Amino acid sequence: MLQPQRHLLNTPFLCIFSPAQRSIYSSYLVTGSIDFKKMSHAWPHAKSTLLTMLCLSTLLTACSGKSEAPAVKPPTEVGVVTMQPERQIVTNELPGRTSAFLTAEIRPQVGGIIEQRPFTEGAQVKTGQLLYQLDNASYLAAQANAQALLTRSEAALSAAKRNANRNAELVKINAISQQLADDSQALMLLATSDLAVAKAALDSARINLAYTRIVAPINGRITTSSVTPGALVTANQSARHSLQCCNSIRCMSISPSPAPNYCN
Repeated sequence: MLQPQRHLLNTPFLCIFSPAQRSIYSSYLVTGSIDFKKMSHAWPHAKSTLLTMLCLSTLLTACSGKSEAPAVKPPTEVGVVTMQPERQIVTNELPGRTSAFLTAEIRPQVGGIIEQRPFTEGAQVKTGQLLYQLDNASYLAAQANAQALLTRSEAALSAAKRNANRNAELVKINAISQQLADDSQALMLLATSDLAVAKAALDSARINLAYTRIVAPINGRITTSSVTPGALVTANQSARHSLQCCNSIRCMSISPSPAPNYCN
């Protein structure tokens, strides 16, 4: 049993058949069956005719077939975002370095042998704290010598004043010459200047004696020391280490600001 092919009834190819042949072929297209008795009268060569009809119907079916419509794509899903204004913190990472705001180099101001070094390297020290104690024997002697010279100058001035005052009274009664009175006044002025020199020498000796105590000039952290007790140091020699105050630091960076930033 063949499949009916009703959609081929109106094809223009049926005009090539005779009325009897068209009737048999139309019946085949509608019912899908063939009456071989009628076919033998209408077509002498029934087998070849049957094959021709099958091929023709297949060809007509293929030619008359309608192409399927393309599938409709579903709508594309999209996301919707509502923009809202908000604050954004802008940060910049810049290369830089930090350094102590205050740095003091530790230098001896007088020469001598280091007797003590009571601080701990890398520790925090306070202003005025003893860092080094130098041998002060020679400076004590210099101070004592300056003190003796001051006492001598004071005594010389006292004698010069008494002599000048006496001669001033004697010259009024012409007991001595005017030259002698003038010389006594000059000696008094010379003794006064000697006393001032002695006082300055004593002050210098006291200052040098105080310099044998090397103390911290600022609060901060002291670095590693390169000298130990027993080492000889000279006045104003190159710095052996430094003292850094880190309560405030200086931040140096590549930035558009004209001056360095200071961070507490």
